[in-house]
Formats: sequence, C-alpha cells, structure tokens
Amino acid sequence: EKIRRVEKKISNEKGNFVLFALLSKLNGESDASWDIVISADWFDENNEATFKYFVKNVSSTLSFEELRKIAHIVPLSPSSQFVKKILEIEKNIKLNEFRDLEIGNMFFKHGYVLAPKISK
Repeated sequence: EKIRRVEKKISNEKGNFVLFALLSKLNGESDASWDIVISADWFDENNEATFKYFVKNVSSTLSFEELRKIAHIVPLSPSSQFVKKILEIEKNIKLNEFRDLEIGNMFFKHGYVLAPKISK
C-alpha cells in the first residue's frame, strides 16, 4: 500500500510511469527481497538527480524494515526489451499480481505491476 502511494505521488508530480513494478525472485517469504523496476518517458535512467528524487520518495515513505526488503531500484528505458515484455504480458492477461513468471531469461516468483494502470 505504501509503495502505491509513492507511485501515485510521483505520477502526480512528474507524469505517468510506463512501468512501475515490484518483482521478487524469492517466494514472498518474510526475508524476500524486492526490486522496484521503473520506467517513464520523463525518467532519464542516467540522470542522477532524477534517481535521487525517486529514492528520496521511497525512503521517506517506507519504514526501515520495509526498506531493508528493497534489493534494487532499477530504472529502465521505456524502449528496453524487459519493459516491452512486461507490457506485452500485461496487455494480454491484464496482470497486476503474478506468481511464477518467466521474463526473458529471468524467473520471478512474485510480482506486482502498479503502472500502467490495469483495466480489469
């Protein structure tokens, strides 16, 4: 729920995300770590100030224990193959939560797609 607030706040301030996802290679256990994968037309993956803005919003919203579960924040270009693949899967099955999904050569045990907004 808190990470949804981060996505909504940043979207309102900067513009919509092409992709905002939480992905875990573990089984959602208490010690699971999550990657936040973000992609937006306004987000330059090589711009340190933009990345710091995103990290500041995440770190000011999540508790210390919640932050410990975040392994990586991964900014990707909207044109990256990974982003395109997730968007293609989302379009076909309208996923917003998934389990046991292979994307390219990576296998994810659990994940949430918060943006784009899923129409059910």
